[in-house]
Amino acid sequence: MVHADTSALASLLAPDLTYTHTDGAQNTRAELLQLLGSGTLRYASIAPEAREVRVLGSSAVVTGRSAMRVQAEGQVRAFGIRYLAVYRRSAGGWELIAWQSTRLPPP
Repeated sequence: MVHADTSALASLLAPDLTYTHTDGAQNTRAELLQLLGSGTLRYASIAPEAREVRVLGSSAVVTGRSAMRVQAEGQVRAFGIRYLAVYRRSAGGWELIAWQSTRLPPP
C-alpha cells in the first residue's frame, strides 16, 4: 500500500473486495487499485499498533489499530484508525475480501 505497488496488491486483494475508508467512501478492488496507481490516494505510512487474528477455517478476521499518514486531495493527514479486515484462503494464498476502518479521535 505504501509503495502503491498495484501489481503486488492485485494478487493480495480479492476480485470481489469491498474496501471502506474512514470517511465511509467505499471502493471495489478495481477502484482502489486505480486510486493507488494514479497517485490520487497515497499511503505515506502505515504503522500497526495492535492486531488480533482469528482463523476460522478458510477465513480469517483481523482486528487492530494503526497510525496512518495519508495524502489525498493535495493534503497530508495523520490519524489513528481501528479496523476490521476479512481474508479468505484461495488456491493462490490469503486474499483480502473486506476492509472497514474507523478514524479514532486525536489523543
